[in-house]
Amino acid sequence: ILVIDETSKDDRTIYPHYGRSVLGERATIAANFVRGERWSMVAALGVEGYSAVRVVLGSVDGDEFFDFINQQLVTQLPTINPFPSDCSILVMDNCAIHKSNALREVV
Repeated sequence: ILVIDETSKDDRTIYPHYGRSVLGERATIAANFVRGERWSMVAALGVEGYSAVRVVLGSVDGDEFFDFINQQLVTQLPTINPFPSDCSILVMDNCAIHKSNALREVV
């Protein structure tokens, strides 16, 4: 099994999006508005650890994700085998950047 996903971090990451408050009162948090750099990471994790990792400045879009698969993951791993052999299951979430036809052909 190989799991692939992406994540990101910027100066606003530490601020919560949800909160609790007394019934009838709005939950608020005092925070400074910041606009900083966003760093994103896409990684492939298997039972033996990370197979490939890419860190980029900005967001991971469809082209960046395809390049990660095509340039790093495919070259570092043996070909994906038929099920139930080793390296036969690739897990990705339902993100739009995972759904390109070019990506399906490479994998």
